[in-house]
Formats: sequence, C-alpha cells, structure tokens
Amino acid sequence: MSFLRPVMLWWLLVLLLMILFYFFRLYREERHVGSLLLWKRAWETAGGDHIGRKLRLSRLLILELFIALLLVLAMARPFLVSSGKVPAREMIIILDVSASMKAIAGNGGKSRFEKAVMAVQKLLKGAPSGSQAMLIAAGLRPVTLRGFSGDLKIISEILERVRSEDNRADLTAAVRLAQASLRTQPEAVIYVFTDAAKSELGMNNLPPSVQLVRISGREAPENLAVTTFNIRPDTGGGGKFFLKVENLSPPGTQAREATLEIKIGSRKIREERFSLSPGGAKPFIFDLPRVREEQILEASLKTEDALALDNTVRAVIPGHKNRDVLLTGEENPFLESALALLSEYNVVKDKAPQNAIQVINGGRLPALPPGGSLLLNVILPEGLMQEEDVVAGRFSPRWDETHPVSRFLNMAPFSVFQARKLKVSSSRTLASADNLSLICALEKGGSRAVTVNFALEDSDLPLSPAFPIFLKQALAWLSMEDRDTAGPGMIRTGQPIPLYFAGQGEKLQVMTPGGENCEFTAGPSPAYYTDTHQQGIYTFKGKHAAWKTAVNLLDRQESNLAVSDNSSGESVVSGDGIKAETGISGPPGGMIRELWWVFVLAALLLLFAETIYIIMRPAGGRKQA
Repeated sequence: MSFLRPVMLWWLLVLLLMILFYFFRLYREERHVGSLLLWKRAWETAGGDHIGRKLRLSRLLILELFIALLLVLAMARPFLVSSGKVPAREMIIILDVSASMKAIAGNGGKSRFEKAVMAVQKLLKGAPSGSQAMLIAAGLRPVTLRGFSGDLKIISEILERVRSEDNRADLTAAVRLAQASLRTQPEAVIYVFTDAAKSELGMNNLPPSVQLVRISGREAPENLAVTTFNIRPDTGGGGKFFLKVENLSPPGTQAREATLEIKIGSRKIREERFSLSPGGAKPFIFDLPRVREEQILEASLKTEDALALDNTVRAVIPGHKNRDVLLTGEENPFLESALALLSEYNVVKDKAPQNAIQVINGGRLPALPPGGSLLLNVILPEGLMQEEDVVAGRFSPRWDETHPVSRFLNMAPFSVFQARKLKVSSSRTLASADNLSLICALEKGGSRAVTVNFALEDSDLPLSPAFPIFLKQALAWLSMEDRDTAGPGMIRTGQPIPLYFAGQGEKLQVMTPGGENCEFTAGPSPAYYTDTHQQGIYTFKGKHAAWKTAVNLLDRQESNLAVSDNSSGESVVSGDGIKAETGISGPPGGMIRELWWVFVLAALLLLFAETIYIIMRPAGGRKQA
C-alpha cells in the first residue's frame, strides 16, 4: 500500500498531542485535611503521574487514538495498484480532438471524447504527490495547452474547457511534439488518448516512453456518412450538384434506411428515401436551382447513427443577377465582342445605370471614377499616375497569379508591342515585363480600378484566350460582390479560406458556425483565414462586401469509426471505465484503487462504538474515567 499524499502523514503528530493533553487534563486544587486515611483511594487515582497506570485504565483514549489514526491515513489517500506499477510522476498527456471522437455508441451514451476526458481526469486524480503533467490537444495541428506543471488542478480545469474539432488529428505530429519535451523531462511518459490504433498512427513500434490508451465503445459503431459533395454551377445560374453517401457500419450489421433531404435556405426542394447495406455507397446527382439572391444549399441524412457530424453538408450558392457595364471611349470590336460573351453582364453605351461598372477605352480622366472601373489606355491625374515615356518593343508579360484579377492567366501568354512607362501610385502590378507595369489594380477610398497601360491594338491580348478570362475576373473584382472573388462557396474543415475581397490590413468581422464573433486582419492579398475547425457557415464582413463560405467534414477516414483490434502495449477505455486488456490495467502505469473510504468507514464505526460504550458503561466507571 502506498499513499498519494504522504505529506498528510505529518498529522500523526496529533496523536502525541492527544496523549499529552490526556496526561494534563486533570487540574487539582490544594486543600488541608485532618487525615489521609479516607483519601487513600483518591490518592491512588490521582497517581496519574504514573503513566502506565493511566494508559491501562483509559479505553476511550485508545479508541480516540485509533479514530484519529484512521482519519490521518484517509487524508494521506492510501491506494493499491492492481498491476503493481505506480504511474509516472512526469506525464505528457496527448488528447485526440478529431471529429471521430464525437462518435456516440448507443442512445444517450457518452461520446468517445467525453470518455477520453474522464480517463485523463482519472489519471490525474491518481497521480502520486509531486507529479507534473503537460497537456497537448492533437488536432489538425497539435497545440500545447499547458506546459509541465505541478498543479494538476489547473491541468484538470483546462481539460474541462477543451472541445473536439470537426477535422482529423495529426497524432504523429503530436507525439513528435511531446517527444521534443523529453529533452527537459527524460523520465516523462507520453499517454496518447485516442480512438485510433497504432497501425493507423504510422507507429507500429511505439517507443517505451509512449503509451496508447485507445477509446472504444461497447457496441460496434454504425454510421452513414456523406463522403463526397461537389457543385458545378452554370455561368447563367443553375447547374448540377453531386454527393455520395456511404454506409461505414461494420460487416454483419443490418442495412440502414435513411432519408436524404435537400433544402435551399429554409425551403425543402427534394426528399429521397433509400436503403444501404454495410460497405455500400450510393451516388446522387441533382439539378441546382437558379436563385437570384445568395442562398445556403443543405443536404442532410435523416437517420440516427454514431456520428451526426457527417450527416449534413452545405454550400453557398451565389445569386444570379446581371450587372450593368457602361462602355465608353474609343470603339474596339474585340473589346465589345469579348464583353458580349459574358452573359452575366449587360453592356450599355448611352446612359449610365446606377452602380454600373465603367469600362473606358482611351482618353484622360480628371479623377478616378467612383465605384469600379476598367481603364484601358487611360491617363489619370498626376496624383494617381505619372507618365514617363512610351516604350516600343516586344514584351511578354508575366502575370501575378495571387490576385483575383490575374488568376489562371499564365497559361495563355500574350505580347505587347508598345506601352506607356507609367508609375501608378497605391497600385499593385498584375502584369509586368522589363520593369514595365502593364496592368495594375488600384484601390482608393471606395473606388477600385484596373488600369491597362497600353492600347489594345498595340497588343495581341484581344486575340488571346486570356482576354475574356481577364475581363470576367476584372469585372468580378470591380463589382465587389461576385462569388469568384469572394472565395469558394464550400471547403473542407481544416482548409484555409482565401479572402480575395480583403485588402491588406483590412479588418474583417468573422462569425463562426458556433455564433462566436471575432476580428481578423487581412494580410497580403490574397489573405487566408485558417481557423476552420468547425463545420458550418462562416460569415465575413469587410468594408465593401459581406460573404459566406460553407465548411464541411467530408473525410471518410474520420467517418469510418471501426477500429482494428488493439495490439500489445495498448489499453482500452470502454464505456465509462477502463477495461484491462493486453496486460495494462486502466491508465498506463497501473490502475489505482484508492482506499481512503475504507479508513473513513472504519473511523465512523469506531466512533459509533465509542458512543455506545459511553452510553452503556456504569456510572461508577464513568466517574473513574
């Protein structure tokens, strides 16, 4: 038997104090009497100076000493270890926070993550006095939640606040992070609480310092999951979307029935019931409805299975509204033909509609037009543009593919035979050659402009396949509301969201699927938002626009909840307790069975016996005591 808090044994000194108090508890008064004959018996009793006699006569003192001894031993938390091995004093705890840890076996049961937290709490509670622990959350990127600390209560409080994520975990990276800490704590033992087997971690031969505690359920998990989801919108609205449902239940289980429900916004547009055998897959292809306003497309499985997270997928469908484009300046048939190919834009030449994008070919402007404007061979005021010279030659520009206007254009090169050598202030060069800024993007106040610093007739760009792509992407960026420039309408958890709308340094308001609001400062364009660990809809609000992106799990590995049989060196957490298998009982290092309650119960029984003794003893004995 050992003690978790041996420092409490110092309280045994109280027993000595009780004995001393017993010796000096009688206070005698000095009196003058005529004879000592009748006081002989009293004198013998008062001979309490004789220690042995006083101890021999005090049964109550013996009972009280035993009660105090039992209570002190209970405070020291005595325990036994079933495997005969005491847990390590230095522990590095790795907690798997992946999506599969949210799986629940049975109705109303605890999730794997909750079982893992309970197992870690039990390990911390049973740690010897003076132990130190370190806590690592193993998500897509492992995070150290707390370095080595001797205050296990703080570790336990942090553990209560940890939440599982909606993506996979990189357990190998988490173990490597923990092993790096062994340099300062070489005696530490790494405990990995996960639902994955060693073969799935790429660690078939675990080092002695790593102990795997595998979380499992009492029942074989049955799970239907949407594992594939994709959308192919048409340029004029509508299109197709595709999804695949798989039954990842263990072999031998019954076929599962479910209903696939399709919704646009709050409106149900399709419902289909189906049955799927274990290991089977069923694809679905549906028409994508044409919507005028941005809507959320949601496909969900109506069924009860072990993991609800992978039953729903979403995508943001952009609204289809034709934008007006005002074309002014010199006539150019190539420009007009290319604009006519863009069905989502209405080209007008006379009266400027409200909020129209301006396309100006040639000339000079006194100021930068408000809103969005595409300026082809246009000279701006000196405060915005400084013209140095006209350079003749043959130039082969290079595109900056990181900007939304110039993406995907390097595959279609073009040549420029004559261009102006210009300096455009507060601009970003999109296409350059021989230190010439041929195409620039600039933002000033609430205005955006794309400047082409050469005449179209002095280039073969209008004959290049890149020209209509360039026009489409330029107009989309200038409109400040097109889905192609805002970012994707759907990604997987853990993937970054490109924020093409956001300018460098712009502060964005972000609302996560959990309803939390935070501020995000955009970096160099394109900025990326990387905290996509929750499934659902992320909403972004900037200076000029607001847009949404859907994040889905779509990870077959996380949806496949079946775990291969454990092998040597693992322990298994099953249900609410820890099931001993493979030679390790409970948490690695031995299953601690605390005995403090036995000592408390014995103390209460002795206290009850003392009370009965005091009540039942004769009056004379009571006086003698």
